[in-house]
Amino acid sequence: MKKVSSLSVSIILLCIALSCNGDKDQLSAEIRTIDIGNQTWGVENLNVFSFQNGDSIPQAKDINEAFEWSLEKKPFWCYYNFDDSLAKTYGKLYNWYAVNDSRGLAPKGWKVASKNDWETLINYACGVYSAGNKLKSDDPDLWLNFNGNSNDFGFSAKPGGILRFDDQSFYFFDGTLRRLGAWWTKDSNIEDNAFGVIMRTSPSSEIEIKEEQKQSLLSVKIIKEKPIREQKFQQTKPLEITKIMTYKSCECHDLCFSEFVDENGKEYNFGDLTDRTPFNFQCYPNNAEGGVTDRLCGQKFKVTVVHVYQDDYELISISRP
Repeated sequence: MKKVSSLSVSIILLCIALSCNGDKDQLSAEIRTIDIGNQTWGVENLNVFSFQNGDSIPQAKDINEAFEWSLEKKPFWCYYNFDDSLAKTYGKLYNWYAVNDSRGLAPKGWKVASKNDWETLINYACGVYSAGNKLKSDDPDLWLNFNGNSNDFGFSAKPGGILRFDDQSFYFFDGTLRRLGAWWTKDSNIEDNAFGVIMRTSPSSEIEIKEEQKQSLLSVKIIKEKPIREQKFQQTKPLEITKIMTYKSCECHDLCFSEFVDENGKEYNFGDLTDRTPFNFQCYPNNAEGGVTDRLCGQKFKVTVVHVYQDDYELISISRP
């Protein structure tokens, strides 16, 4: 019987250990999670080196490599400004070809969040005009001008910047790290573009879902896959509530606030309504301009809302009673 040396055994064990450590980023057990409504999200920006089947994802280490691989529509990732010291905080930036690769970018049991997943989250967090500050990390070392970031749900969105492909070249927006967060969705609508989710630094509280070129590199958020039975019976549309409300006022300070009160005296705020309804609501900075008042103040409206969180409601429609 051939005798195996202790050195050989040590090398084998070391290789196994290194292999396990190399795949550690793929293990679901290592993913920090947060439950928001009926969704379970990964808290950190995705930071994996390999696809779900174990194949390595190439890393672009400079702008020339990134440009060459993008022309080939090759899946790859890089760090913002190719600086690997940012990995632990902001994760990796991936192109959409990595997101959509059949080998699976997300670890087993997870998926890259779809456009619908993001829209469900945004609606739960009070809609596109208010959700940004509620979903951004409130760590002052992450977002510049972080005032107003409440991170109400623990989503902890981190602004990892973006590497954008434009006019046959790549460029990093000047200083987008800490100023802009951009995350891919799984969805595309035309050959060259896919949908991304954009958050900008305070005082902006809006979230924008917009088209990005598939060659661009964005962060990725993952969401837990649900069992088929749970998906089938899950309520997909929030319960709508319709009430008669009296319009009180609309003023702008750092943010805009429109106030309504229902017949029980409960107050509601739907943000700036200037361009969001068929009615000519007017928001004024601190009601300035010589004491200008909104002629609609004191009038009654039929208002339909959905309850998204605690005292937060999202406006669905508004009409005359």
